[in-house]
Order: sequence, then structure tokens, then C-alpha cells
Amino acid sequence: MRGVCGGVTGCIERGMILNKLKSLHLSHDTCTMAEIILGPHNGLTIKGTRPRRPKTRKRDKKPEPTTQSYALAKPVSHHILELNQSNQWSVEQLPDQNYRITIHSVQDVTDFLKALHVKTNEILLPPQQPSRALAPLPYIRYHSELYAKTMARPMTGYSMAALTTIVSESVFYFMECMNGYYAVRPKTILIPWYVSLDEDDLCEHPLALAIGAYWCRHIMIHHQNNTIKDSRVLDAVQHQLSIMAREKLGECFDVPHIDHLFALCLCNMTATFSIEQKVLFHTIAVRMAMDLGVEPRHNQDNDDQVELKNRLWWYLFQIDHFLHESGAISSSMLTPSSDDHDALSKLVKPAPCSLDDAAEAAGASQWGHVLDLWIARHRLIREIHSYNSEAMMDKVNAVIQEWSARAPALPAAMLEAHMTISMEKCTNHGLLLHRFCPPPPAQSLNSLQRRAILHMVECFTNMICFRRIVLKFKPCQTFPGDLKRSIDVLSMCAKYKDPWIIDRSKFGLMQARDVLENMAELDWHDPICIVMIQDVDAVLSQQEQPRSIKIENNLYSGVMMFDRDLQPRARYYRPARTGEPLDGLTVMENVAQFSSSSSSSSS
Repeated sequence: MRGVCGGVTGCIERGMILNKLKSLHLSHDTCTMAEIILGPHNGLTIKGTRPRRPKTRKRDKKPEPTTQSYALAKPVSHHILELNQSNQWSVEQLPDQNYRITIHSVQDVTDFLKALHVKTNEILLPPQQPSRALAPLPYIRYHSELYAKTMARPMTGYSMAALTTIVSESVFYFMECMNGYYAVRPKTILIPWYVSLDEDDLCEHPLALAIGAYWCRHIMIHHQNNTIKDSRVLDAVQHQLSIMAREKLGECFDVPHIDHLFALCLCNMTATFSIEQKVLFHTIAVRMAMDLGVEPRHNQDNDDQVELKNRLWWYLFQIDHFLHESGAISSSMLTPSSDDHDALSKLVKPAPCSLDDAAEAAGASQWGHVLDLWIARHRLIREIHSYNSEAMMDKVNAVIQEWSARAPALPAAMLEAHMTISMEKCTNHGLLLHRFCPPPPAQSLNSLQRRAILHMVECFTNMICFRRIVLKFKPCQTFPGDLKRSIDVLSMCAKYKDPWIIDRSKFGLMQARDVLENMAELDWHDPICIVMIQDVDAVLSQQEQPRSIKIENNLYSGVMMFDRDLQPRARYYRPARTGEPLDGLTVMENVAQFSSSSSSSSS
């Protein structure tokens, strides 16, 4: 839609004017004056004709601006007077509580509308705190997102029978290795379902195929004796299983069933599907959960079926949370939403039930405890954004310690559950401390920033050490995602200009390299692990820059010009070799002897 103003044709977007100005009436007379009337109108009315644009040469000067007057007929908030801070227009309040806006040139109409658009948003939207510069931190959606560059490859050396074996072993080791972390469906339910399937039905059932696509890399790397070890084989197998799972889910997506809902969740945790496909899966899963009555618990209940639905809802919550934080969806699809931390804190988290074995009961307890930490961390992030001080850091440390004190009582034999809680504590504590860190390389750090960086380095170093302990008794629980995030943070901290921070960061990277060298993924030439080793080696091989001999660069470092480490004057300084305490000072000897010796040698 076009509006004619002062003899110049201009484009005015209908949606922008109707939304921000509510209504607009533009009248055009034979004179050069025009009026924009803001009133209770429901559309845009244009009067007048469309005159020809005057011909101008490229090098000609711009025509003298003609003054156009625009009267506002509807009372507007007094905030519009703040628009007067420009030399392109002026705002005048009339005696009848209306406003007259004078735009000095028709070229400034677009700028005025943009300024009015910004001012309207400032009035309608709540004020936001100014954003602070934070140290960059890569966001990892899922562990499997590390392998996002999966390509369609031919299934060389793998027949349908081989795929059936992979799916079968994936289901078995999924129950053995994963139910200790997320016992969404206990073994007492999965084992009868698994036994009831024939060998030919494994590649026809959507849940079995979803488990295979989600867990095939794990079993091929850690639980199979394959002669050919190549990451491209892993990509090909996972890609083929994901295609088969998507086809089977496409045949039953309109049939609400717990198995179908769980399969959709697992597909969203794999890397072979695009982010758009994951959003579609999540939308179907949320709707299917509503039809099946899958909802969180609001009070303590001993009903096992209610607890199983509660676990499935929290598993769906984690996917919704990841998709929302990564920007894939604009808002949460759950009720309560995944960012309503006050409502989430009142819900009952996953807890053990009578269907769990010992490992699953411990896993359910630590899962619910970790969810409490997630919610507390996001609450604290909002407070850190508003109050960044020593008291806020003390509060962060106090909340983490209070959460640790509320850890569930787990048997001492459940070492894996204890290590999981410790690793989650280190990770979330480090992510909170990251909010206090400036982007590197910072020329100077205050006491708060230096304290936060050192504590953050300690947290991620401890996380790496806990992961190494887990690999001693459970070599298959590698989870490269946690390791990559820790390496990225430590590499970032090594860029600060603080020697102590650099040394502590490099110590943590040395621990990470030791863990990487003992991971089975290297035998498969895993590209993610290889890149991590290269990044660690690049940081560890960096040499410190030599200190400057300029006085102005050392005045505030306590460095004297008689320092023996400074070049090139260091060759003229020699310490006295005596046992007297005062003779330990650096003295300057006769320079003439050096000059004479150098001249004779050159001759």
C-alpha cells in the first residue's frame, strides 16, 4: 500500500502503522502541506493522486527540505514528547491536549516512524536491564548434537540382518547403561516388551528403531568387537536406523501410545534429524502426552503408573527446555512452561517406585535431585543479571552447598550415582560462575572477576577428574559432550592475562587430555574427540610472551630494570656469588670490558 506525501511517493507498511499508530488517515491537498491524523480509525485512507517523481541528476545537490506539518488529533501519552530530541522533526503540545509533529523533510518520515515504533515498544514492554558482556560459552543442545554432520552413506558391509542385531543389542544395553540415569521405563516393563517382539519385528516397531537410532553408536563403540572401526560406519548405521524410525512413526503418529511418545522423545535426542524435524516431533509428542494424560505430579502419590507418567513428563520437559533455550521454539509448549521456575519448583520430581531395581531407584533419586539444581540455576541467572556483586557470588556458593547437603541418601555401592551428582554440581556451579566472567582477554580483572574465574576453572577441572573416575569402573560412560564443554571453558580461561589462571587452566586441560587418550572413541577415529585433542594441544603448546623491557610496561608489575630475565640487557648483569644476604642483589658490572672483548673478537 502506498501513501503520497509532499509530492514524493513513499512506501508505508500497513501492518507497522496499524499496530503501532493504531490508525492513520492521510489527506493530500493541492498545497505542499499534509496532515497525519491519529484517531479511532480502522484502516488507512489515501486521498490524492500519485504525482511524478521530479527528475534529478546524480551529482546534483539534494533539494532544499520543505517543511511538512502533521497534526495528531488523538491524545497520546506524554512519552511522545521524548521524540523531540532530533533535528529531523519537532513535537509541540497543543492547548487541546493534542500534539503537533513537524517533520522537516519528507525523507525523514521513515525515520520518524521507526523512532515512534521504538518508543512504543519502550512504553508497552517492561524495562530491561542493560546486558553485560559475558565470556563466550558454546551451547550444546544434546550430547548427540556433537555428531550433527551425519551424512547419508551407503550401508557397505551391513545387511538388514546386521541391522536387526544392532537394534537388539541397542535395546539390551539401553536398559543396562541408560536406565541408571533416566529410568523413564523400568526394566520390569521394557524386558517383557522386548521379549514379546520377534526378531523380525524389531525393525518394524517404532520404539525399538528409536532406541537403535539413539544408542547404536554407543553399543558399536563400546560393546561390539568390530574389525572395521571408522566413524563413517557409525554415521551410516545411525542414519539408516533414523530413516526407518521416522517412517514407522509416520504410520502411527496419530495413534496415542506411551511407546510412540517415548520413541518421539528419543528421536529428538539424536543428531540425524534436522532441528525443524525435531520441533515437529516435539509438537506431536506434547499433543500425544495430553491425550494420554501424561502430566507432572503435584503431590506425593504411591501409584506407580502416576510416577511413570511423571517421569515421562519430566523427560519431555528436558527436550522442551533444550529446544526453547536453543531458539528452536519461541515459547515452551508444556504446562507449566519450562521457563516458569516458580511453578516447576512446586512439582514433584522423579522418585523411586516399586517397579525399579536398585540401580534404577538410585538413578531416579539423583535425576530428581539434578532437576532441582537446574531450576535453581536458572533462577540464580536472573538474579545475577540484576545484581552482580560479591554478595551475589556468596549467595550462588551458598545455594550450591545447600543443594549438596540435600543430596539423597544413596548406598555407598552406587558409586556411579554419587559421581553423577558430583559432576552435575561442578557443571552447574561453573555455568553460574561463568556469569561473572568478562570476555577474554581482559586487560585487568577485579577481585570479583578473578575469584569467579579461578573457582570456575576449579569446577570444570573437578568435573573432568570425576569423569576419569567413572571411566575406571564404567568405560562406556564417556559422554563427550560434558568433556567438550569443559575443554572449551578451560581453553577460554587460558586466554586471560593472569599467570595463575593460565596455569590452573592448563592443568585442567592436561587432565582432559589424559581422559581423551583413554576413550574408545579414538579407536573409531571419532572427529569430535580428535578435534578436542588438537584444541588441547594447541593451548598447551602456547608459549608465554617475553616480558617487555619498556619501563612503562613494568612500572605496575614490580619489575626492575636490573631484572636478569630482561633482554637484551640481561647479558650485562651478573649476580654476586657470595654467601652474604645483601650480595644477592643484582649489580651492574663494568660495561667497558664487554665492549672491548666484543670489538677484539669482531676484529
